[in-house]
Amino acid sequence: MKRKLIIAIFLGLFLMFANRTSTVLAAEEILPVAELEVDVPNFSEDAVPEVESVVDAAAVPEVESEVDADAVAETESVVDAEAVPEAESEVDAAAVPEVECEVDVDAVPEVESEVDAEAVPEVESVVDVDAVPEIESVVDTEAVPEVESVVDAEAVPENESEEQKEVNQEKEPSEKINSRVSEPVEESSELLSETDVVSKLDNAGIEAREAAKKGNGPKNPLAITSMTVTGEYSFLEEHTTVNLSIETQSSLPISSYTYCILEKQGTYQVIYHGETPQTTYEFQSSGDYQLYAKVTDTLGREAHYIHTVRVYDLTPSVSIRVDNVPVADTKIHTVGLYRFDLVVNRAPQGHQTQMYLVYPKGNYQVMPVNNWLLLKFYYPGQYIMRADVKTGTGGNFKRLFPFVVSPAPNIEIKNIIRSVSPNEALNAYDNMTVKADYNSPFEIKHYTYCLLDSNNNYTVFHYGQNAVGNVRVAYPGDYKILVKVEDIYGRSAQRLSSLKVKPINPRLALLIDNKSDKTIFNQTRYKFEITANNLPVDFKTNMVLIAPDQSYRILPTSRVVHLTLDELGTYTIKAYVRPYLGGEFTHAEKFEVTLVPLSISDLRLTPQPLRIRQESNIQVDAIGANTIKTVFSYWLKTPGAGGYKEIIQIERANINWTFQSAGEHKLIVVVARDDGDQVRYVQTFNVLLDLPWAEITQIKPYNCEDYGAMAYGIIMNDGTHVFIDGGINRAKWDSQYSVYSGDGTIDPVYSYIKNKMAGRVDVWLVTHFHDDHFGNAANIINNCSDIKVKQFVGVTPTYSDNLPGIDFGPYMQNTLNRIKNEGRWREVRHGEVLHYGELSVEVMQDLHQVSNRWDFNDTTTVFRINLGRTNKKFIVLGDLYVRSGDVFLYNHSADALKSDIVSVSHHGIKGVNPIIYDRIRAPIAFVPSFEHTYTNSFWLYQVKPAISRWANLIIHGMSGTYTLRVE
Repeated sequence: MKRKLIIAIFLGLFLMFANRTSTVLAAEEILPVAELEVDVPNFSEDAVPEVESVVDAAAVPEVESEVDADAVAETESVVDAEAVPEAESEVDAAAVPEVECEVDVDAVPEVESEVDAEAVPEVESVVDVDAVPEIESVVDTEAVPEVESVVDAEAVPENESEEQKEVNQEKEPSEKINSRVSEPVEESSELLSETDVVSKLDNAGIEAREAAKKGNGPKNPLAITSMTVTGEYSFLEEHTTVNLSIETQSSLPISSYTYCILEKQGTYQVIYHGETPQTTYEFQSSGDYQLYAKVTDTLGREAHYIHTVRVYDLTPSVSIRVDNVPVADTKIHTVGLYRFDLVVNRAPQGHQTQMYLVYPKGNYQVMPVNNWLLLKFYYPGQYIMRADVKTGTGGNFKRLFPFVVSPAPNIEIKNIIRSVSPNEALNAYDNMTVKADYNSPFEIKHYTYCLLDSNNNYTVFHYGQNAVGNVRVAYPGDYKILVKVEDIYGRSAQRLSSLKVKPINPRLALLIDNKSDKTIFNQTRYKFEITANNLPVDFKTNMVLIAPDQSYRILPTSRVVHLTLDELGTYTIKAYVRPYLGGEFTHAEKFEVTLVPLSISDLRLTPQPLRIRQESNIQVDAIGANTIKTVFSYWLKTPGAGGYKEIIQIERANINWTFQSAGEHKLIVVVARDDGDQVRYVQTFNVLLDLPWAEITQIKPYNCEDYGAMAYGIIMNDGTHVFIDGGINRAKWDSQYSVYSGDGTIDPVYSYIKNKMAGRVDVWLVTHFHDDHFGNAANIINNCSDIKVKQFVGVTPTYSDNLPGIDFGPYMQNTLNRIKNEGRWREVRHGEVLHYGELSVEVMQDLHQVSNRWDFNDTTTVFRINLGRTNKKFIVLGDLYVRSGDVFLYNHSADALKSDIVSVSHHGIKGVNPIIYDRIRAPIAFVPSFEHTYTNSFWLYQVKPAISRWANLIIHGMSGTYTLRVE
């Protein structure tokens, strides 16, 4: 009965197609053919009439009578009550070919003789699942033409007879016939939305799921879970191969995969049909595409999937820019050099470019393979630049860019723009800007501006790439400005313009102490300055001073000088003002110099402190006392006296005086000038009763080794400070000097000068330049800015002195050079006597008395210090050696060498012949030596006995720093 029912349905449909009746559904609702790919059983030609004869009007009721109550209810809910009768009369005529093309006429006999139990379900599996409960997808209310392929493979098995089941079981799976995808069919319907299509196609699996519920089919339905479309780039492009693949969910093996493209006209295009889940495809144009996929498992079940992709236009954007401007907007001339850039956008990686230049006559030239090139055109005309772009994924795109090359116009200077108009005169020295106003299509390389005088002599006042020049003219007159421009291709143009320059009259003046009118006194220092107003440029001056007696002197080249004028009368200053741009102006101005008012600025009494029976100097600083006759009267009031007594009247400003009493004194100095001007000055002071004294300190420098080191400090009662040599204060491991020694103590020499001498040395005597004598002096000079030394005294060895070892070390030499450069060195010779306050220094020998200097110690200078009014003499032998000692002994008698204090030679060892100490006969002896030399045999058996015969006080360096007070 079921078989008859199925045959009746197909027969009825066939008759409807034959009658070309209209279908109930609208054309636009018919599913695209690509979505209706099904496996259709084969029928023989003889089977068709049989099908037609079986179906009659009672067939439909018979189906209804054999369906259970639940099925009918389900059917009624899905199928329109009027759908069945309308299906017979309103089948779309256009659907018939679809049925006919799906049926293989050779297959009909197979159906007739041997109906496969599994073949019919394959037909039934495509029936709309909403049509009949058990044949869930038999009739689609909106697409009757699809009934041909709407039979679901699992819809009928519930109503199959036992005979049919046996036949199906006996039939081998290899005998199943798979349908093939139809060729594209012209459809008038629009492309359905993805939601509608998927909704309809998903219904194809309902029957299978229903069958699974009843135990008649696989437990897990067949489904496509996802579709993946990937290309070479992040977005899909035309002419680019893409990969298509799907993921499925199925309990049975997949027998076939089908990919189609659904087109807007309702047609489809088969991409792939086969047994693998992946394929590739190349889109030929851009746009939005719907990809349709279908899979079929070994049971014949189908699943469908729709995926939308967007394909982008692969056509590249090609343009040419000339000097960074689009070629269409560029003016190209002959002679010029232009850069052509080929700009390609929206092209895939790996694209190739090539440019061709087509000349006006039609011939062409292949340009170098590059995206830019430099071109120079020699002939005008219409040119074309062809740009070819070949993409790596296919496609060769050609673009033509026409452009015109025009003859290069000549450079034209239209005008010369000036900050002063052509009708306006320029003042001398005023600044004027000049600029060329020109026409040229090319860049200007050089601007040259010249100034021509009336004799056509020219001066270039501007040359370079800047278009603006500046000019100042010093001399008035008529001029011309020549402007010349030259472009980067060597073409040039020039133009002349007239210029008139007016003279100026600067206001020159003489200022004295910044005033134009001032009384000038003699013996007073003034500032003389020449000023120039209305002169807009800088200048220099030469001034000449003409004295009252018409003598003159040229003043320094400056607009400002400082002068003190002594002669009274009328002076003239003549100034020559010379601007830096040229030209000259003169100015002469007279002024009177009168007597300065008489005044006393200071009165000094030296030395300080004053003591009785000590000759003192009284110096008066009187202003205005030198021009005319002036008398100085000195009045003194002594302690205990009732009044003042005039001690002297004299025409000079200083006198020497010896005070005979101690205590407070008052001195009045009266200064009277012949013009009647008179001034007085009063000063109070004390005269001390103290006797003269001197202190000699032998300083033990820190870290002394070997023979020791020599350093003496002398402080006089008049405040004079003397230092001799200085020793050394650098340990062997200490390469950098510091006032702090290794144990943290302060350098004794530095400490003595800083504390005892208040950081001041009036004279520093240098016997010679050995490190143990001058080393610490060099250290302190170079490193201690708080020690001030007024003068150094000594004798410098030179190469002309024929010394075997003249080089006494770079450190000493550099220090000596510095002292000399600062003007603090005094070179002395044998026989000179130097005076410092009460103290005097006698040079008793220098290296030039020794003709054969076999040792550097022979360069020693011997000093003898006379300690002022103490009448004591201190002789310092330094490192006087054997040969130089013999010369010294030969040149001086015993009376000449007699001294009160002696510093023994060379630390007491290897020194001079001991007979010298018998000549000196000093009651006090300093030995600048330490532990190492204290036990030396020369000291013990020669020097010590010699000085002990006369000295009742021997001060050895081993005892440390020692101060001897001499009165």
